[in-house]
Amino acid sequence: MMCTAWAKMAKQPRSLPAAKRRMILCGHLTAAISVWLRVFSMFVKEAVQSRVGQRLFVSFAFAVLLPIIVLAGYAYSKVSQVLTESTHQHVQQESKMLGMMVLDRLNKQAQVLRLLVRDHSTDTRADWMTLSGFSRIEPATQAIQSQISPEQLLRLSQGKVVLLAGVPEAGGLSLLLQSADHTLMVGTLNTLRWWQDDSVPERFCVLLEGGEPLYCSPSFAATPAVWQPARGDAAKTGSFALDAPASGLDLGIWHVHLDGQFALPSLIFVVAEHNLPTLLVLDRFKLFFIALTLLGLSSAAWLALRQIRRQLLPLNQLMQGTQRLAAGDFDRAIVPSSDDEFGQLAQSFNTMSGRLSRKFHVLKKLDEIDRATATASHLADLFCSFFSGLSRALWSDTVLIIHRDESGEFVFYSSAERCAPVMCLPQSAASCAALFAQVGQCPADFADISDIDRLPCLTGSRVFGMQQAIVLPIEMSGDITGLLIFGFARRHKIPDDTIQSAQLFSERLSVAAAKLAADQKLYYQAHYDVLTQLPNRVLFEARTEQAIHRAAQNGTAVALLLADLDGFKHINDSLGHAAGDALLQVCARRLQEHVGVKDGVARYGGDEFILLLPDLNQATAIDDVLSVIDGLRQVFQSPIELQGRSVLIEFSIGAAMYPADALHFDNLLKMADTAMYVAKKSSGKNFAFYRHEMNYEVQHRFELMQELRVALAKNELVLFYQPKVDALTGQIVGAEALARWVSPTRGLVPPVAFIPLLDQMGLGQVLGEWVIDTVCAQMQSWDQQALPWVPVSINLSPAQFLDELLCTKVQTALSGRGLTSARLELEILEDTAVEGTAIVQHNLAALRQMGVRIALDDFGTGYSSLVHLINVPANVLKLDRSFISDIVTNARQQSVVGHIIALAKTLGFSLVAEGVETPAQAQWLAAHGCDQLQGYLYGRPMTEMAFKQLLRDQQEKASPARY
Repeated sequence: MMCTAWAKMAKQPRSLPAAKRRMILCGHLTAAISVWLRVFSMFVKEAVQSRVGQRLFVSFAFAVLLPIIVLAGYAYSKVSQVLTESTHQHVQQESKMLGMMVLDRLNKQAQVLRLLVRDHSTDTRADWMTLSGFSRIEPATQAIQSQISPEQLLRLSQGKVVLLAGVPEAGGLSLLLQSADHTLMVGTLNTLRWWQDDSVPERFCVLLEGGEPLYCSPSFAATPAVWQPARGDAAKTGSFALDAPASGLDLGIWHVHLDGQFALPSLIFVVAEHNLPTLLVLDRFKLFFIALTLLGLSSAAWLALRQIRRQLLPLNQLMQGTQRLAAGDFDRAIVPSSDDEFGQLAQSFNTMSGRLSRKFHVLKKLDEIDRATATASHLADLFCSFFSGLSRALWSDTVLIIHRDESGEFVFYSSAERCAPVMCLPQSAASCAALFAQVGQCPADFADISDIDRLPCLTGSRVFGMQQAIVLPIEMSGDITGLLIFGFARRHKIPDDTIQSAQLFSERLSVAAAKLAADQKLYYQAHYDVLTQLPNRVLFEARTEQAIHRAAQNGTAVALLLADLDGFKHINDSLGHAAGDALLQVCARRLQEHVGVKDGVARYGGDEFILLLPDLNQATAIDDVLSVIDGLRQVFQSPIELQGRSVLIEFSIGAAMYPADALHFDNLLKMADTAMYVAKKSSGKNFAFYRHEMNYEVQHRFELMQELRVALAKNELVLFYQPKVDALTGQIVGAEALARWVSPTRGLVPPVAFIPLLDQMGLGQVLGEWVIDTVCAQMQSWDQQALPWVPVSINLSPAQFLDELLCTKVQTALSGRGLTSARLELEILEDTAVEGTAIVQHNLAALRQMGVRIALDDFGTGYSSLVHLINVPANVLKLDRSFISDIVTNARQQSVVGHIIALAKTLGFSLVAEGVETPAQAQWLAAHGCDQLQGYLYGRPMTEMAFKQLLRDQQEKASPARY
């Protein structure tokens, strides 16, 4: 078949076009090579069965073939390049010569035309035309003149010759010249004689600038598809060769510019020659090269196959051994067929197979352990998963684990006892501790113990026939928490790979135990509160939803209680955060003990706790909840000791019921929070069940808080003043500044409605600073208006006295307004002053040292301890209005107030009575030594303008009359 293809290539007729002959040649050549490759590949596969051998053979073949192909390809490209360039240069030179010939003749004819037009008369001009190369010379017709461009007319007026081409009326190529009498003469050139000249190429074509043919030789004009590709290159300058594969011709194109000489843009000369001789030479060279290449490759193939087959025999043996190893057959060894490198490779393979056989069982068991680790929930489950088949993996007879729990007790887990935990006997505990210490000190992280009699903790293992053991540590966070022991029935030298496998099991067990401990820790951190050890909201929500699901199935009820510690912020601020944390821990423990339900109490956040009461009978659910709340009251009747102080704690509790109030946890919690807020506001009652109308109160409170934030930003807060008068003279001797909110929508909002909200929003301190600064500014204004000098008292929140910069801020406000410290009096709640932290006491002492007066507000309603009163750095006592209301008629109240006045005088305090509303009350207080009076009797809280007017009126009354 290959010979047939070769013969067909050699017998191709030369008369065929070059492109077609090339296509046929390539087809036959491809067929011949493909036939040779098929025969050759069949021969290689038959001679070499191994794919490795086949690849080696192909690599060897390419090692011979590639240099030949590269060299022949290079030679072929060079020969082809030289021949092709020679052909192109020749045809290009022909087109250039044709163009230069035409240009030369045009110049000569232009000179002749000048002579004929200027020097000969009309009669003799006809005789000269034939001899001069013109077919006729005559005046230009109107049709010809219409084809002349303005540029050409200008040249004609200058006496220059113009060439017309492609104008039918002008006869192909014509020369135009203006005579002396301004007649435009046209000389039609006899170009046919030019094209039929022997020096002109056989195949050529003259094109206009746009690519339109002016003249083509007969043999060339019949094939426009050949020269038409040149039309697209008509605008190019210079000359180049264009290959036209469809015709087997090489084209040479020469572009002649005639703008300067004849006012014609250009003419394009295309010359064509056959490229068949060149292609025939290349075809013969190609056939010779391919034949020589195939012959060389075939010769090398036979030698290569012989050598490869000799080398593949031991390789086949190794391949068969590998296949048996992959199938799990580790017992059959390879018999080396030689003592060379292949023989050494076979021996190494046998050694590797033996080691893999031992490792296979270890890895299989490790995989089983990893799967068991993922499902173990307790450490005991994790230990038991190690025992199944573990002794076979290490060829040991017994596996034992000794675990030291958190209490320090030693627990045994044995494969012989079906993993049942056994506590270590007291007499063996010291021995176990010594064994733990011995393993921890081993530099190799294991101990090979052959004398078991020395360790009483392992003596019991002799019942299993253990004479020798490998002891390895089980570590968690760097501490040895257990021992992994592999026992052997006889004493022997334990192989290194057995020790390594045992260490691997020990490490895997340590990692698994650490992972289990970390998972348990993460679970605890994600579901329990770190401070109180109670469930957090995530776990509590899951428990509540489970209880709701049970209640839906069983027709029972669920109660959700939200409890908030009353006064916790005050305790936290007064005694410190450590005391607050200790208080939360005690409360959490008491709540958990009282509720008694697993995960039935959770810390919601801050000082709030959630209580879950599941599985309640719907008929008696409310009574059950009330019973639990009564029990809580009893539990918290006993005081809690904090930093040597006894503290009584009360809760505000809100309750919501399933299914009466809500069906899901979030809604139950929201309603319990609403009820708790209502319970906290109610006086004398610290518990409330949810009612639907409570939502309005919560919404109202929320809207008030939002409006209050806007009020602070828009300065809607103003200061009112209530005068304080001298008890004996009735003259104004001071005033108390009171914050009021003038809302554009609500009008004048009383302080009881928004002051507590400011404290809850954390803005109480901001309000206090604003009051101090505003009071100082207004007192400065009073001084500038020459009003009587009166001090002003300001009631600060407890949080204000915890500010370490309080003294600095007060001093800045006073000095910035040019006021003395005596102008300012700061009021502090008795409880805050008595139980205040070190920061509070420091601030009070520093303020007193500055000269600022400190007043104990609402005295008599808090601790009223004589010891505390002595230690508080205050100089004013404000008697609460609760002592004044019945002071005229109530003898007991008179006695109490009288003793308070006497106590204040004894300790050097000034006494101010609040809530004085009748003259009788004022007379009694003045008679018993009270210094100042404050109340509606002397004036309600009033605006600054009204208070200033009050001061002016008093000033005018005190001034002498003018006449």
